[in-house]
Amino acid sequence: MWDLGGQLKMRKIWEKYYGEANAVVFVVDSTDIGRFQEAKLSFDSICDNEALSKVPILTFANKQDLAVSVMNVSIYIYSCINSFF
Repeated sequence: MWDLGGQLKMRKIWEKYYGEANAVVFVVDSTDIGRFQEAKLSFDSICDNEALSKVPILTFANKQDLAVSVMNVSIYIYSCINSFF
């Protein structure tokens, strides 16, 4: 298992791990509405990569215990991460 950060500089190396991946867990910070569109673009990039075409992808909204978090349904609406539904 690899924990690859979501910062821009880390996203540049994600593809180096795709060929060995058996699954992907994509984590969205449910308190950071301002980055939902960025998360959508990253998620789309993962879904469009041929090396991951047969790899299951779990999308996880973290920080749901915080009062300022956005509910999962709202994350779907706001971020337009709908290609996995």
